[in-house]
Amino acid sequence: MFRKIFLVLALLLLVYPSFAETFAIAADGYVYKDSIGTNDYTSKRGEVWLFSYHKYDIDKTTELRIVFPKKAVIQDIKTNLEHSINYENSIVITLKGYQSSPYLEVEYVIEREKISWPIYLIPAFLIIPFMYILHSSKKFEKKPKTKKTVLKKKQERKIKKESPEKEQRLKDIKMTLSEKELIVFEELLKNKGFMNQNKIRHLTGIPKATLSRTIQSLEKKKIIEKQNIGNTNNIRVKKEFL
Repeated sequence: MFRKIFLVLALLLLVYPSFAETFAIAADGYVYKDSIGTNDYTSKRGEVWLFSYHKYDIDKTTELRIVFPKKAVIQDIKTNLEHSINYENSIVITLKGYQSSPYLEVEYVIEREKISWPIYLIPAFLIIPFMYILHSSKKFEKKPKTKKTVLKKKQERKIKKESPEKEQRLKDIKMTLSEKELIVFEELLKNKGFMNQNKIRHLTGIPKATLSRTIQSLEKKKIIEKQNIGNTNNIRVKKEFL
């Protein structure tokens, strides 16, 4: 009895053989079938991927399962086969009996991850523009005029007007000076127009006797003033040359 049942089941399996094919698609379009990877089934145009399956005539029951990548959104399906979509982002195709040239084409896209800003950053985005506006308003805020600011501005204007004239006058004076006189004069200008004679000798390296004659010459030309202090002199450039 059991032998007869076993034979009937075996005959049914021979008449209606079945097998399943599974395709797992990675995010980069690579397709894995029976642990073997290939890119023969997929192609890409812009952001849209295309999975294409074509096969010769089938004369037995077949189940075709395609597993798509995470966040894949199926846009279009073209096929001459029965199909269904489940919640695991896969398509299950069942081929029953004889099928002539079965095909399946699926267009899909992979959604990009949306950037979600943390809630605690929202106040920062609101505060930054407010601080910028506040800073700008303070920057352009008019300060009350005082006597000091008015005098300072007048002095600045006066200096601006006089500076070209002074520069020209200094150029003219320098043209009349000898080499040693020019060295002493420029050294005095570097030190705000006032120096001790010993310090001038130390900085310039001019001998003591030569320096004394040079200072006398500058004094005669009314460029400097000399004030005797003990064994040395204080040398000052006249105001009109500063």
